[in-house]
Amino acid sequence: MLLIGAGIRTFLAVTTDGTTDVDTFDRFARAVRTLGPFDIYGKDVASFPFNHAPLTPWLLIVMNRVVDAGVPFAVALRLGATMADLGTGILVFGLVRTRFGNGAALFAAGSILLNPLLIMTSGFHGNMEPFFILFLITAVFLTAHERHPVLAGICLGSAASIKLMPALLIPLFAAIHLRHARLRPFTAGVAASLTVIWLPPIVLNGGSLVRDVIGYGAIFGNAWGIQGLTALAGLSWSATLKRMMAGVAGLVGTVAGTIMILRRPHRQIESLLLAVVIALVVTPSLGVQYLAWPVALGALVDPRNTVLFSAVGASHLAATYTHWSRGFPWTFADATRGLDGVAFATGLGAWLVMILWAADLVRRLPRPNTGHP
Repeated sequence: MLLIGAGIRTFLAVTTDGTTDVDTFDRFARAVRTLGPFDIYGKDVASFPFNHAPLTPWLLIVMNRVVDAGVPFAVALRLGATMADLGTGILVFGLVRTRFGNGAALFAAGSILLNPLLIMTSGFHGNMEPFFILFLITAVFLTAHERHPVLAGICLGSAASIKLMPALLIPLFAAIHLRHARLRPFTAGVAASLTVIWLPPIVLNGGSLVRDVIGYGAIFGNAWGIQGLTALAGLSWSATLKRMMAGVAGLVGTVAGTIMILRRPHRQIESLLLAVVIALVVTPSLGVQYLAWPVALGALVDPRNTVLFSAVGASHLAATYTHWSRGFPWTFADATRGLDGVAFATGLGAWLVMILWAADLVRRLPRPNTGHP
């Protein structure tokens, strides 16, 4: 499975140009060469300012070294994403084998390594999702095995320094470590990671970082969920409303996951999964690659719903990339083309499946004890 999954992703990385994101990150990487990882903030380096969290420039520096060795950036970005997926698959295998045995572990690893949604995200799309997911699952692995809480905190802080979404899970991880009397070292790890990564660019370009990264929200993604339904009625959302709803989505996800941990303290990974799923359900718009976010957590504890969601989500990615590429086979997928009818419909299907997934996770909560038999 490892070789097959790596082979398919590598084939896509070598034979296609990926999406608009690949070109954008290529421009970011060129800018990092001249501006460095701190001064890149506030500069229009890709016809718009750099808008990614501050560990991303360091990843681009590593990729530039690969480019210097003769590998095209479009390949280097997606090979790195492929390697991150392989690492995630190995960690998922180890976690599930400990809890459920070899058979379940092989299935879970296969739902990562051979997952068409993840294959398209890593091998074709070209973005940072696989990297933060690897850090996140490493934090889950260390937390589940009740070892190295400082390192677990460092990994979670690193994940939140690539994409902001893992920051929503910090309170949930804190609750888990508090229950096992490991909150102090875990918090020290998170704080150390966030301080080392975020403090220098905040000191040097804090206003630009807050505006372009934290304030980025879900403004430029495709209409999704509630916004997608209102778009059918001809209604549009302002950037302010999108930012507000993106914040609400994160808050609702965090609160839902925290409630689940408090009511079912042994459902730790399910609580993290619920927070991510609900946040995606409520958010008004998203990049199609965001559909990769819940898959690894789902593979650990909920294989049935993970497979169903991955199948529907993969159909959305395939329809979207086909439209962006003006047909099949895919070459370069131009994300500025938006969504056609098929891509919109499959996206709506993925959103509905995600709602059912969240409902199923909530259903697993115990009912309040009313005192009646």
